[in-house]
Amino acid sequence: GKVSLEVDPRLSHDANSIVEEVRALAKILDKHDVDVKSKILFKIPGTWEGILAAKMLTLQEEFSCQVTHVYSMAQATAAADAKVAVIQ
Repeated sequence: GKVSLEVDPRLSHDANSIVEEVRALAKILDKHDVDVKSKILFKIPGTWEGILAAKMLTLQEEFSCQVTHVYSMAQATAAADAKVAVIQ
C-alpha cells in the first residue's frame, strides 16, 4: 500500500509552494531509499490552487496525489479532471 503524507495546509492557496514542498519532501524520502512514486500519496487541500498543484504533480511529475476537503461538485470535477489518485 501507500503512505499518505500531507503538505503544509498553510500553503493551500499557493500552487507553486505546494509543488515545491512536494518536490522537497520527495527529495528527502528519496535520500532514504523510499520509492516515492509507488509508495507515497501526497495529501493536498482541495482549494483551487491545491487542485492546480495536484494536477501539475500528477500529470507532469507522476506523483500520486489525494485531494482532500472536497465539499462541492465543482471541486470534485476539477480534481477528477486533474487525474488525481484519490478525491476525498
